[in-house]
Amino acid sequence: MNLWTAVIGAAGAFLGVLVAQAWTSSREKRQWERERQRDAELWKREDQYRFTEHKRELYSDFLGQVHEWVREAQQVVIFSLPSEHLTPEWLYLPVNNRRKQLAFAQDRLQLVSQSVWQATTPITHKLDSISVDLHNGHQPKEMKWLSSGFHCEELIKVMRKDLGVVEHH
Repeated sequence: MNLWTAVIGAAGAFLGVLVAQAWTSSREKRQWERERQRDAELWKREDQYRFTEHKRELYSDFLGQVHEWVREAQQVVIFSLPSEHLTPEWLYLPVNNRRKQLAFAQDRLQLVSQSVWQATTPITHKLDSISVDLHNGHQPKEMKWLSSGFHCEELIKVMRKDLGVVEHH
């Protein structure tokens, strides 16, 4: 056997091993990239789901606080004695602290959704106006709004849109 035949055979075998190794490495890299992308998409969906649940909790908390404040104001204005007799008592209820809690909840909404946060502003302005009027012993300018049953209808629409809830008509 010729020395060159052995060298060429060994070189061919070595080259075959290198090609097979490169092909295997490339295949494993593509598989790893697919798995990494699939995991990233899974984590993104899980994060989105958790974030949506967190938003629901924030939205529910804010709406609950608004309804409590509205209910307290309605009890003073609509269902009780004239406001000049009840205003001092009402002001000493935890409603002032409730305004701070509502402001804190509103600030948290700003962190998760600008559109929802903007939709809360008219509601908090009306509640502030009612509180100032009651504090000053006046009938609230927002009496019609206070006596209606739909205080957060527009806000709820914005919240539902932000959460991706499809409206069925």
